This record gives sequence, C-alpha cells and structure tokens, in this order.
Amino acid sequence: MKSPSSWTPSTALPEMRFSNPFSEWLWGGMQYQLEHHLFPTMPRYKYPKLMPQVKAFAEENNLDCRITNEWELLKRNVDNYRRVATLEPEPGAKGSRPETQKKDITSIIASVSK
Repeated sequence: MKSPSSWTPSTALPEMRFSNPFSEWLWGGMQYQLEHHLFPTMPRYKYPKLMPQVKAFAEENNLDCRITNEWELLKRNVDNYRRVATLEPEPGAKGSRPETQKKDITSIIASVSK
C-alpha cells in the first residue's frame, strides 16, 4: 500500500508563476493550477493567498517548487510547439482527423442544388 503522502511529490512539481492583473485575466487562472488540483472546491479568488502557503509546504518537505515567470513559460511552450510540429509522423499512426472523402466546391454546390 502506498503511503498517504506518496501523491505529494508528483503533485507539487507543476510550475507556478506570479502575475499581474492583466495576466490574471489573460491566463484565466492557470497560474493557480497547482492550488486548484490540491483544493478543487476552494473558490478561485482565494488561490493568491494560498500560493505562499503551498510554496512554504513544498520547501518544508523538500519538494521541488519551481516559480517561472510567464514569459519564460510562454517561450518554452512556443519552442515545444515548434519542435513537435517538425517531428516526422509515426509510421502507422492514425491521423487526427477522420478519414473523409474530399469533395471539391463544384460537387458540394451540385449536391445542394438538387
């Protein structure tokens, strides 16, 4: 049986970022993802006060609590999208869209006007 605290290290690893009011609106609360998953029923407006307590808990328990600014996270996301977009397709992997018969605009207009 796992110890009651076995979930903690994997839960405390997401990165946190501190934001300004514009970023709060722009990111829609994603900077509080960790707090949300630790306390899913807590009202969202309480997360900013909870953040320092979560950080202190992580430090007291030698958990990795990374704080990265939003521009660095955005840059890393764009770099990752760029990397993934240039990967070769996996042989035999299914496409992300259902296989459909492609129609040109003339056949679409002809089927509608019938």
